[in-house]
Amino acid sequence: MSDKRKRLIIYAVCIIIALITISFCFIGKLFNKDIDGANNPSTLPSDNFSFAVYYLDVGQGDCINIRFPDGKNMLIDTGEENYTNEKYLQEFFTSKKINRLDYFLLTHTDIDHIGNAHYFLDNFQIGKMFVPYVSPPLMEYIPDFKALMKKVAEKQIDYSISDYTYSITGKDYALAFLSPLSLGVPGDSAYDDLNSTLLPSNAQLNNVSPIIYLECFGARFVFTGDAQSKSERVVVERYKSGLYNHLHKDKVQVNLENIDYLKLGHHGSEDASCNDFLSLLKPKNVIISVGGDNYYGHPSSDVFMRLDELNLDYGLYRTDTNGTICVKYIDDEFQVQVEVQ
Repeated sequence: MSDKRKRLIIYAVCIIIALITISFCFIGKLFNKDIDGANNPSTLPSDNFSFAVYYLDVGQGDCINIRFPDGKNMLIDTGEENYTNEKYLQEFFTSKKINRLDYFLLTHTDIDHIGNAHYFLDNFQIGKMFVPYVSPPLMEYIPDFKALMKKVAEKQIDYSISDYTYSITGKDYALAFLSPLSLGVPGDSAYDDLNSTLLPSNAQLNNVSPIIYLECFGARFVFTGDAQSKSERVVVERYKSGLYNHLHKDKVQVNLENIDYLKLGHHGSEDASCNDFLSLLKPKNVIISVGGDNYYGHPSSDVFMRLDELNLDYGLYRTDTNGTICVKYIDDEFQVQVEVQ
């Protein structure tokens, strides 16, 4: 056999092998799906970072997405239900390829915090929920929250009542609930206060919001929901007594001094962010989730005066002027990005 003929045969064999390989790759991609029908890569984050906190721009409300280093997701509140918010949330989570919430927290029953919860319950896999305790008699007077809890029961979603005993830990991060007190525990209980009447005040509704501490890659965050000064002072007292580090022991070492990122309570209202709380935390960066030109006059000038009195050199970020705000850990450092899509 001539050398020329041998080369032609080898060339033809190589082409056949290449075609067979391409065919198998195509077939493999066709059948490599999760049980929900999505291709495996679609559940993986496309962004080049290992940790991020998104303060989503949902107008006059709260909605925070935390993406932990191990790939788990936490959502704190959902904003008010309206077409603009639902469309934005759908586009945001679709673009980030997130279809599962490992932890889903509803801080309290106000509609600007739970308004879009039905959307997430209907369209996302939910690992664990945390909700406030509302007694059966009081539940009748809060129909939106009652409807949500009915759906949670129908879908058999695992949930717990938020209180200061819970912590969540993983590689390179630790999160601890600092409030409210557990049901039935003697003391200044926000749950007892809320459920003592069928006509609770705004303060009683707001103060069951858990104040939460998170540490990741050395940066420390505090999330507040709509907790007001009364809850803040209780947290300060418990922290100074050493309660949290005794309670959480080896899981979370709570350090509330010189916090890196503080989400101001109750949209920057004057009834939150008291002097005792701010003096302890001395935040390096302040985030306010608030709607532009809102009816309530949030954020209050009184809060800025309290911050200024501490002579802090702090960064200020507001969803009404900065849009969605993201604190991201990338290339071994933290960055704050605004107008995030």
